[in-house]
Amino acid sequence: MRLFNTKKKKLVAASIAAVGVIGAGAIAANAAGGTGCATLTYPLCARSVASVQIVDNSVAEVDLAPAVKDKLNKAGTGEAGPAGPEGPAGATGAAGKDGVSGLSVDGPQKTVPKGFSTVTLSCPEGKKAIGGGLKWDTGSTTAADVLLNGSYPSDLTETDGVSTASSWTVALTNNDPKGEITVQPFVTCVTAN
Repeated sequence: MRLFNTKKKKLVAASIAAVGVIGAGAIAANAAGGTGCATLTYPLCARSVASVQIVDNSVAEVDLAPAVKDKLNKAGTGEAGPAGPEGPAGATGAAGKDGVSGLSVDGPQKTVPKGFSTVTLSCPEGKKAIGGGLKWDTGSTTAADVLLNGSYPSDLTETDGVSTASSWTVALTNNDPKGEITVQPFVTCVTAN
């Protein structure tokens, strides 16, 4: 008895043989680390899904193995690398303004009448007043006869939102029953930019 008695049967047999050869070749390529599984899936490539079978943006975190999740979560948090070389020195900055200098204290004696008085001491030209005060000096038998009512900067000017004073004023009351007394007011001045 003849196995193939028509051309059609011969063609079917040849096709079956060709599929067998292709499948065996793909399996062999996969086992050898080839690219046979780049487009083939199970059963030709066991437990595999080719890229062409995955819909873009369809794989969720739950689909990933725990080891893969750990690697992804550690991205960007590795150990710090070694320090790089020191960079070149920057350009020299602009010179700053001079600070406070030229400290001076002026304390001339002044005679004041009985009652309330103010005494103003001015700083030399170009200097600013930063403090002042009053010392009872002579004319009264007790310092209680001299009452200091105030001690404050005066002749204020404002530059760029900053107020400065060129003099210092003290206000006092002379309660000495004998009349006028001598006091010593002070002003502290500096050159300040």
